[in-house]
Amino acid sequence: MDVRTAQAIIDKTLSNAHNQSKQHLVARNIDIVSLYSQGATLQYIGDKHGITREAVRQILGRLSKNTGGNLKEAVNTLKQEKKQAQEKALVEAAHKWSDQNIGSPLSEAETQLGVPLRKLRSILKDRLIYHPTLPAEGKEKSRVRWSDNELLALIRQCKEETGKITSQHFQEWSLERGGPTKQTPSLRFGSWSRAVKLAGVDGSYAVARKRAYQEEDLWASLIEYCSSPDYSSQVENYDRWQRRNKYHPSSALIRHRLGKSWSQLLSTALKVSQGTYQQADPSWLEAVCAPRNWKQVSERSLTEVDPDALIRQAIDEVGTYLTVSRYDRWAKARKLPVAVRLMARSQKSWSELVLPHGGRVGTRGRRGRMQDDEILAGLVQFLQTESNYSYEAYQVWAREHHFASPSMLTKRYKGFSRALALASQLLEEGARAGAKAAGEKL
Repeated sequence: MDVRTAQAIIDKTLSNAHNQSKQHLVARNIDIVSLYSQGATLQYIGDKHGITREAVRQILGRLSKNTGGNLKEAVNTLKQEKKQAQEKALVEAAHKWSDQNIGSPLSEAETQLGVPLRKLRSILKDRLIYHPTLPAEGKEKSRVRWSDNELLALIRQCKEETGKITSQHFQEWSLERGGPTKQTPSLRFGSWSRAVKLAGVDGSYAVARKRAYQEEDLWASLIEYCSSPDYSSQVENYDRWQRRNKYHPSSALIRHRLGKSWSQLLSTALKVSQGTYQQADPSWLEAVCAPRNWKQVSERSLTEVDPDALIRQAIDEVGTYLTVSRYDRWAKARKLPVAVRLMARSQKSWSELVLPHGGRVGTRGRRGRMQDDEILAGLVQFLQTESNYSYEAYQVWAREHHFASPSMLTKRYKGFSRALALASQLLEEGARAGAKAAGEKL
């Protein structure tokens, strides 16, 4: 039910109460309808007028006849509308306070707005980093502030103790010792690769990058947003605007690259859009206010990469079983191009990229295209290492080692025993070829 219909039903019910024949009951019944429409309970209304809650229900039912709808549903609709309006006003007030009080603790907003801290935290979410939580009296702050030198020393120590220096490996190593996550040095120094470089540690897989968006482009997008009718100070609103204008940079990229809070960025962009920013270099103003073809900007080459080199590095680090999802997790941790970019650049499928370098890929979606030697490779290895050749034993082994399942083998070769026979034959042929090669050397 929409709000207009709900209000019409309540108005008609009030009209019926006013126009009834028993004039001595008009005032009472109008009050009953008014109280009920404002959210009062049947019990409260009955107690006020000295009648039972059932009598109140019958009066409301009689007065709401021929109004074109259900009175209870109409009241609930208006309640919901009022609640949503109050919630919206509260969200706007909280964000306005946050914009104007960067660095102030939330306890001040609790006092000024009369809103509990728990509610404020749920509204402000990612803006909580701009409002520190004051420790309780007599308690120290629980959050550790790591200095730059401490972070760099931890990176060096991780490399010395483990021999590895990927961001994910550092995080696992660090958290076991009560240290920071990988995000702490990455955000402090601009990226994980830069943190590793500053620590003087070898092993970073950073590659030379040609960025799609220059810093002037990031400011230009913000200025365009501030000039649009959709503007509001909330970062979520920018994200919605950016999704509709898909070639513009994301808010996360803007904040990361420009290294300022969202409120600081918007404050500058607003002044530029309004022509009131007096501190800027005229050449910079000209660059950020120049019109752009955002599609062309977004399609600039992001990275000069060698797909084969990255595949080899991933296999060395992750292992020979390299699915798209495993590679993407590895690549994202190092801020390297994901699988779809490698395939687009090389014009090859994932299998064509991985298999020539000794890697293996997932079988999902490839069952009909896998060659016999590829699908039997796991079973051959299973025969070499295990003594129990049952269907169940191979099923467990294949799942652990990421090879073709026994059901796939059964379907391809019309039975698991036939697949075992073919794998045994391949194993024997390999042994004979090895013995022959050894004899020729002698």
